Amino acid sequence: METELRCIRGTLRILGAGVILFHVWALVKPFLFMLMVEESDGKTAEAIRETPDVAAVLIMIILLFVLSGAALRLWVGLSALAEGRGKMKGRAYVRMAFLMFFFQLLGLAAAVFAVIKVGVEEDELLKTATSFMLEVCSVTTVGALAFTAAKGKRLSRLTESKVG
Repeated sequence: METELRCIRGTLRILGAGVILFHVWALVKPFLFMLMVEESDGKTAEAIRETPDVAAVLIMIILLFVLSGAALRLWVGLSALAEGRGKMKGRAYVRMAFLMFFFQLLGLAAAVFAVIKVGVEEDELLKTATSFMLEVCSVTTVGALAFTAAKGKRLSRLTESKVG
């Protein structure tokens, strides 16, 4: 049992680092999409020039959501790294990892349905495929972290009850 717990801790260190790396993607993605929309749609720039106050508020709201989501990813990743080193005992990050996994799955499903319903223009295919692959990797990493952390918590609790 101790060997399996050590293996789980090693996996948590790797997955925690992965979640932190995808945290960078979560920061960059909204700004890349804004730039892509700006390139392809001249109406957006015109609308921003006509209503700069509304645009500023929208940008602040988007920035707030992006930064709070990135902070949560960073916290979950750092918590998994700490648990992988045996320095953390809390469960809150595991619950947050499951919530992140659930919402990322919903977002991925919504993106797939949007592509199926609306379709993708030929010149946007590479951007869409790249974004989709990164999202699949991110969802997989967060899901693996959540389930591995839960298994580690359960195994750790069993080990402590047998020792104690």
